[in-house]
Amino acid sequence: MRTRTRAFVNLSAIGIVGTSRGGELSHFPYADPEGCARTITENPDLAIGVKLRYGPNLVWEYTTEPVKMARRTAAMAGVPMMIHITDSPIPLPEILAEMAPGDIVTHCYHGRANGIMGQEKEFVLKEVVEAQRHGIVFDCAHGRNHFSFRMIEKALDQGFLPDTISTDLTFTSATRGPVWDLTTTMSKLLHFGMSLDDLVTRATAAPARIMGHEGTVGTLRPGANADIALLELSDGNFEMKDSDGNTVNAKRRLIARTTLKDGRVWYERPAE
Repeated sequence: MRTRTRAFVNLSAIGIVGTSRGGELSHFPYADPEGCARTITENPDLAIGVKLRYGPNLVWEYTTEPVKMARRTAAMAGVPMMIHITDSPIPLPEILAEMAPGDIVTHCYHGRANGIMGQEKEFVLKEVVEAQRHGIVFDCAHGRNHFSFRMIEKALDQGFLPDTISTDLTFTSATRGPVWDLTTTMSKLLHFGMSLDDLVTRATAAPARIMGHEGTVGTLRPGANADIALLELSDGNFEMKDSDGNTVNAKRRLIARTTLKDGRVWYERPAE
């Protein structure tokens, strides 16, 4: 059975346009909750949630109102919502208070304002720990601006692991870094102490479950799709960079050797 790409639908009618005049929800009329919910309900095989980017110049007001609207929209469509929180103008606990189990916080390891450790950036907030315990999903989503080694090291030392591992990959971050690919993101977390079992689960089975593919992808059980990544855990000296320009010298990293999709080989790493 082939799986189709699935997506979260932006609350904004204009989507992410990246103009110099402001973000996709910098003006209230851009918000289209009814249209967003309708798009999702009419396309259940493709659309799985509501997306809200909450940050400076991205929303029309710096209160919880944009979050509440996104949550109402998700409820109308019967799906979760995902919120981008990098450099949030308001404290994260205020956002979490409006979220429901199954909703997703993405870019949880950014090093900017109002993250999982608050302004002090020392200890994971109790509201964050409670939110994760009650079913709010925390996704790391590396990206060009959302992955701080300082935050990762502290969070992992305090036992706060991401529920899902993703790249937020773009053409630029794939060709110029610092993201490059999923195995590089996983290797950075490996360097700071995550176990191989936790890395694999959070990069495969966990996101598959959230996206409605549980039992079909992200598993090797009989009857599942033959989508398989063969990875090598390699020893050496590997320089890795976060989104703030900081570097570490990792002693191990994961390397993709072979990729199969629907049982067909799509990639094989050349012999070295």
